[in-house]
Amino acid sequence: MTEAESFYGLQPRWLGLDRFYKVYVTPRLMSAARVAGQAYDPQAVEAMARAGYGPAAAMQKRAEREKMYSTVDPTTKRFLDLDEHNFQLGASEVAGVTFSGRKSWWTGGLPNQGVLTIHKSDGSTLRLILVGDQDIGRIQVLLKQAGFSLHSN
Repeated sequence: MTEAESFYGLQPRWLGLDRFYKVYVTPRLMSAARVAGQAYDPQAVEAMARAGYGPAAAMQKRAEREKMYSTVDPTTKRFLDLDEHNFQLGASEVAGVTFSGRKSWWTGGLPNQGVLTIHKSDGSTLRLILVGDQDIGRIQVLLKQAGFSLHSN
């Protein structure tokens, strides 16, 4: 199976642990797989260890989850069934997607490229911090080609 184009987003959560997603983009659909929590990359793990929280196996677990998802079609119900926090959003369920290139402080100074906010048709929103060194232009092209309406702020 050829893996769909994707990007990474950290969902900040006030009342619970952050969720780190690999977001697959296919025609008219965004499918997000939870691949990690707050310990999503080596820098985050190192920062957490300095603060006394040491999820030593976090990177191995993330690698295993990403490998598992690479064998599953992200457009299927099976994809959703692999984790209760996975989700799929069709273009018809999304009123628009806004990009802010302003860095988020939520990551504690770790690199990020800004915030992607998904405005759902039901009026709710979902924020994803574009952590690490990701190309916002490429993500915008992926989403636009998939049929999502984009806005900048």
